[in-house]
Amino acid sequence: MPEEWIMSTVTDRGNGRPENEGLSLVEIPLGIHSLKELVASNKELYAW
Repeated sequence: MPEEWIMSTVTDRGNGRPENEGLSLVEIPLGIHSLKELVASNKELYAW
């Protein structure tokens, strides 16, 4: 059963899944990056 996730920083860990499956992608002026990459690049900015 498919699920729709928004703002996901967690990869799908099922067998046979493509690498980075489940991660949200964000388009910024520098290109398309996963939300996980953006958060990791500036943890202070994305802190709760």
